[in-house]
Amino acid sequence: MMKKGRGHKIRIWFMISFVFLSTFLPYMPTLPTIIANAAMITPPDSSVDENTLLTLNPSLDGKTHWYYDGLVTVVNQDSGNTLGKVRRYRASDGSITRLMVSGELAGDQWVDVLAESPNQVFAELRDNYTYYWFQPPYPKTGFGQYKFSDLLDVAGYEYSTSGNTIYISNTSNPKVTKFNIVEQPTTTGCYPSSSTITIEFEVEEYMPISNKLHNVQIFGWWDGADNPFLIYSKSDVNASGGRFSDKVTVELATLPGTLKLFMRASDGAYRVDQDSKAQNVSLPVAYPIAEKLVICSELDTPSDGGSIPMYDWTENTLLDSDGLGPDPLARSNSQMANHLGQRPWFGPLRYPTIYHGHVDDGATPLQDVNNYHNVEGRFGMHKAFIYKKPFYYIMGPVDVDFATPYGPVHPSVETETYNVQLVSMFSEKDVEDMFNGNPEYVLNKTPTYNIKTYTEQALGTYYYIRDLAAYSGGEASNNCTDINDTCLEIYRTDYPDITTFTLRNTNDYSAPNKPIFMDFAGFEYVANDRFGEIRNWVDYTLEVVEGPSIVGQKVEGRLITNKAIDNAEKPHMNRYDGSYISPSALTKVTPTAEGTYKVQLTITDAVMRTTTATITFMIGPNGGPGAPDGGGEYGSCAVNITTNATQTIQSSPADISPVFEISSII
Repeated sequence: MMKKGRGHKIRIWFMISFVFLSTFLPYMPTLPTIIANAAMITPPDSSVDENTLLTLNPSLDGKTHWYYDGLVTVVNQDSGNTLGKVRRYRASDGSITRLMVSGELAGDQWVDVLAESPNQVFAELRDNYTYYWFQPPYPKTGFGQYKFSDLLDVAGYEYSTSGNTIYISNTSNPKVTKFNIVEQPTTTGCYPSSSTITIEFEVEEYMPISNKLHNVQIFGWWDGADNPFLIYSKSDVNASGGRFSDKVTVELATLPGTLKLFMRASDGAYRVDQDSKAQNVSLPVAYPIAEKLVICSELDTPSDGGSIPMYDWTENTLLDSDGLGPDPLARSNSQMANHLGQRPWFGPLRYPTIYHGHVDDGATPLQDVNNYHNVEGRFGMHKAFIYKKPFYYIMGPVDVDFATPYGPVHPSVETETYNVQLVSMFSEKDVEDMFNGNPEYVLNKTPTYNIKTYTEQALGTYYYIRDLAAYSGGEASNNCTDINDTCLEIYRTDYPDITTFTLRNTNDYSAPNKPIFMDFAGFEYVANDRFGEIRNWVDYTLEVVEGPSIVGQKVEGRLITNKAIDNAEKPHMNRYDGSYISPSALTKVTPTAEGTYKVQLTITDAVMRTTTATITFMIGPNGGPGAPDGGGEYGSCAVNITTNATQTIQSSPADISPVFEISSII
């Protein structure tokens, strides 16, 4: 019988060991391990040994002389991977050691391993941290090194050492902890178009030492737009205590739409925030970035979407208008008819188209005030060229015991109709845009009406559109066109014009105490009020505003305008314009000293719209009209015209064919 050799015994022992390890290894305790990477970063062999004294420039931690002290292994504590080795140097007195890395390895290899944005991180290290020069004794060549801890700080790592190993751990990317809109949307979930929203946001950063955010950006992108637009951008932000908060306002577009809001933040290591990294959205102007919110905007309507309920043929929806019209009134529905049996239905809300002048005189809709919006009109949804503020349409009186669908709302009384809207819906800018009125005057003087139901439910305080137009100097009208099927128009008129303002040729400027006469002329454009009263006057003031004497002296008066004389330069204002001319004997000032004087002419129309002009002259031996020209001669008078609000530029005429007209009161 043959003896079995040592090879057989080894095979048997190997099989027993394999079975044991396969059975029990999963249940054995786990031991700390260091996993070696295939491609570790290792510095080249040192050009000096551990006994070579090195002179350091600049000194490091107050130490000028150092020795090379071997290599230290770098381990990523998060993954367990061994990343490489770095050189260690000890001070000549043995008190401290420091880990160092060459600029070449830092810039070419280490930043690629440590940083999300290698180029930016190395640039931060290079531009803001010290590069140390180690000089050995002659004839050996010196070499430069960065502190490895500086590189770790810039890249956002925490670290600890144990023997010949440094363990590093990455801190978290910044995080957007707040991003919200302060204002509440309407009940539909949208925000009014042309309104302003406020975005509040907060970012936390977790860098070990910097407390800095490299950049914070917010972008918006309207649905259908070619590119996003920048809302907010701030660089090198101080994040006190690791936190930065701010807010920014955004004016929404005049057209309804959907707006996406994006945000990203990067910390001192140029690491983007956690949401941007996770979502990885790419915009034409930013990558990566996170989508934070999607909001919608809509035409500016009352906060409850319908402050005045539509008439439902019961007393619950009858209205007491506090003197607006013959009560009871009711908000028009599509089945209500007036005393003639006509159904004046223009949609649930009526939107005005704003004209510069009267449409019958060639005025066209204003391009910078109106916009195209999808609204419901007489025949359903359509795209109308309108202003964004709607009005409720109410009519009356209503006899609740008589009114039935498609029949007159009252058996014997003529129906009157009114377009009204909440006072809170109107700002000074609305008065300027819609009516070209003096905002302060209009909002203070226009009557208001408290409307409530017959069951005593308060519905708010309202303006009547014809009052707003009248106190602004214009008109409002029911008129249906193919560009506005809600059949409401506003005819804006202009601030007064000063067409001439001159010094009289017979004036004597040679000495003080001689009267200086001035002549002026122009036009006002105030429409009749809603009761038909003609408003044909302007108030004028001549005031000395600069000069060596009589500053503050005024000449004031009222002039009746001639509505029969038209301004040929503004044919679209023909039914509104009225000519004025100065009273020759009164418009004078009398200087009492030699020198240069400036006189201001102020023209104010019947609705407190003001236009000013100035004129200059000099009293003395070389006196005359105009300001000094530097050589002692005096030219013609200079006239500067300003207004207390922007005057409208005339629109070019266009032919608009009305579908039909409603003659009832609006």
